[in-house]
Amino acid sequence: MDVFDLDAVETPSSLHNNRRAPRVTKRIEITLQAPEREQKYVTHDISYVGVFVECPDPLPLRKLMRVQAHIDPEQEPIKMLGLVAHRVNAVDAMESGRSPGMGIQLFALGHDMRSTWRHFVRQEYEKNPDAREAVRRQEYPRLKVHFPNTDEMRKFATEHVASGNVFIRSADLYQQGTRIWLEAVHPGSGLITAVEAIVLEFIESPRQNRGMRLMFSDGEAARDTLLASIT
Repeated sequence: MDVFDLDAVETPSSLHNNRRAPRVTKRIEITLQAPEREQKYVTHDISYVGVFVECPDPLPLRKLMRVQAHIDPEQEPIKMLGLVAHRVNAVDAMESGRSPGMGIQLFALGHDMRSTWRHFVRQEYEKNPDAREAVRRQEYPRLKVHFPNTDEMRKFATEHVASGNVFIRSADLYQQGTRIWLEAVHPGSGLITAVEAIVLEFIESPRQNRGMRLMFSDGEAARDTLLASIT
């Protein structure tokens, strides 16, 4: 069994749930309220953290406004704050083949509104196999591993990850069969590269021997992913 003595620190999955939140096509009416005007739009797609609306004249970047999302005609709209996070203008649309519009990042006003929005989006994710799988993978626990130098990171990838499994000393343990993201932190740039792993065994013992044996479903692919992040 390979044993690699690294600084492994578990990162709560809740900190990562909003990264690259998958989008799913869904048309709902939203109302954007700014001091100068109020305008209704229809979304093209939605996610936990935002929506994209197709429109010929997207609002300026960083524009802040109030948002009302009309998800059910029999219920009050969900009230949130919105920020224009990116734009696709007419020129960009012609070059990319996309429709012009804008991506709006959403900030819920209170716990109840946030929960209602997430529940609504989660229901849409469940209807879409690809989105459902993306959400499931996002919610894996994450184990961050730091390396003293690039030689140690390269050794980890070539000698340990490629072998199919490795033992990581960590204070945080997960049950056998748990799928996790092992996040390798580049010692120079701080760039994080994640590879998927499965907990084969965990050992509860004094801290110096406490940890988990992990298996990589494709050790060679995980090795190549990590090596590519070093160079």
